[in-house]
Amino acid sequence: MGVIELLDWSKPDLKSEDYVFYFRDERVYERYQHPLFRGRVELRDPQMKEGNFAVILKNVTIKDSGTYVCYYGNAGSGPHLISNITLTVRDSVTVG
Repeated sequence: MGVIELLDWSKPDLKSEDYVFYFRDERVYERYQHPLFRGRVELRDPQMKEGNFAVILKNVTIKDSGTYVCYYGNAGSGPHLISNITLTVRDSVTVG
């Protein structure tokens, strides 16, 4: 895969240029995160071994439902779409 120069997770329906998660040049840039996601997203594997670019989203709410896309770029190549997932969050019901 080469040296990771760019990794970004975004949520297109936010209609914002901010990201869910943004990594570039070997560091995470929280200032580029959308305020709704600041402090709630981290890499599942900080070393990104074997191309594991998964993120963990904490304190999930119904507002987090939607489509998320991940782009990856390395030296000599532009960003490539590597993941497109849909997250569905439902309200929990407590009986008792």
